[in-house]
Amino acid sequence: PSLFPDELGEGGVSLEHEDRHRLEHLDREGLGIRIERQGYIHVLDEETICELAEEKDLLIRIESRPGHFVSPGTAFIRVLPRHGVTPELESQLRKCCILGDHGTPIQDLTFMTAQLVEMALRALSTGINDPRTAIACIHRLRAVLVHLANREMPSRFRFDKKGDLRIVIAEPMNFDMLVGSCFDSIRRHGARDPEVVVALLEAIRDVAAECRDPGRIRILRDHAEEIRSQSRRSTQESSRRDRALVEEAFERILTELAR
Repeated sequence: PSLFPDELGEGGVSLEHEDRHRLEHLDREGLGIRIERQGYIHVLDEETICELAEEKDLLIRIESRPGHFVSPGTAFIRVLPRHGVTPELESQLRKCCILGDHGTPIQDLTFMTAQLVEMALRALSTGINDPRTAIACIHRLRAVLVHLANREMPSRFRFDKKGDLRIVIAEPMNFDMLVGSCFDSIRRHGARDPEVVVALLEAIRDVAAECRDPGRIRILRDHAEEIRSQSRRSTQESSRRDRALVEEAFERILTELAR
């Protein structure tokens, strides 16, 4: 959670025409700086990357984020103009990307949520069949999302001290991705268990109760509708009581969203 500022918003930034033009050239003409070994990205030193970009008057796009697995030959950043890239600069940029054999929570928020999701999926597996543990994991995931309900997701654009665009994040984390990383896999594997489905819907309701941003509320409603739809498809032979539990939980979300 410390990765995110306190203010509400999605970090939206309006770019000048010149910056949009440079981004188009970056797509076509940028030089990819390639990783020389494999591993999970632990840290990307954006501050140093931005300083190097300012010093050399470059525009850089970061192609991978912390938590991603990269292999030798993967272009983890792309640089414009190409002629500004020297062997020394390539070495400096590679040093800004720290790899490891395993993921860590250092700059990767989803590392911790992925562990909870994995625990929930194991609990829901046929051989274990422990929905109570899965529900406990959902409660923990709900707490994370409630904490982040009104936190601003960092902008995909980074500017230097003079206000010039220097870094673009190719795949920034957004609220929809964050909610999906917490609930999508559990929804797919737990849709047949009404207690698990109700726990997911109650988690959505609690996050929505804290959320002030209309866009994020729409995202939460979309996730709730998908949870209910998958439950309906998976429990056609369930008892009327089980189906009613899910519908009641969904109606409570609609009541919360209408406030």
